[in-house]
Amino acid sequence: MRLHPDVRIAGHYGLFLVWPLTEDARSWVKRHVQLDAWQWDGDAFAVDGTAYAADLAEGMEADGLSVEVG
Repeated sequence: MRLHPDVRIAGHYGLFLVWPLTEDARSWVKRHVQLDAWQWDGDAFAVDGTAYAADLAEGMEADGLSVEVG
């Protein structure tokens, strides 16, 4: 059991911020997610929509990453 998540996702009004917290998570994002520069806010990136955020979290978990949603 991991003490800390690999990824943290938090949403507000349909906009979700995703923090890849570990090197495994950052590598996963580089391989699987196409992002524009405007989507990055410091250490997190923004995605629009509950469905997209849920699909992203499911894909990460399917590949063995631990995801915290809050």
